[in-house]
Amino acid sequence: DHLRWMEQAAGQGAQWLQFPELSLTGYEPTLLHACALPLDSPVLNALSQAAQRLRLNTVVGLPLVCADSAGAKPWIGAVLLHADGRRTVYHKHHLHAGEDAFAQPGYAPACVVALGGTVVGLAICADANHPIHAQRAAEQGARLYSAGILTTATGVQADSAQLCRHAVRYGWHVLMANFGGATGPYVAVGQ
Repeated sequence: DHLRWMEQAAGQGAQWLQFPELSLTGYEPTLLHACALPLDSPVLNALSQAAQRLRLNTVVGLPLVCADSAGAKPWIGAVLLHADGRRTVYHKHHLHAGEDAFAQPGYAPACVVALGGTVVGLAICADANHPIHAQRAAEQGARLYSAGILTTATGVQADSAQLCRHAVRYGWHVLMANFGGATGPYVAVGQ
């Protein structure tokens, strides 16, 4: 599915594609450890090759193996597959209540990458709801804030409003990619 969406986005002239939180596995907290992938996994390698071929910077969401210690809980991660073959990794810093039973928080409160003349701040779901995350991205020069999320009908308005507040406060463009449909115990609503 990711490869198909990448082809469609590139065919429409996109240079940046943001997938939702945990897009490669779906939001299945109890399965995070079993589904966690290393950065050199064949799945990421295939997607990276497509990103290069399509000249499409692509952010995918997945649980990432913690290489720091054996048996450690995985990170909820986002990997930016650059059009030039590089990879930027971000670990979700602000976990939702209960996620800490299955994942560990990242250690960097904000992640920004420079693409051409634009600095992009990456966020995963709850990160965008913590003003300090957006503030740190702005302090690092972000002009676009790109968030992969999972939210339902009861949360999408609040999440959208928070991203709008960031846009106004920092003069940013914002991008939100949400699941559309059922994933794990949730039914997400896209938008």
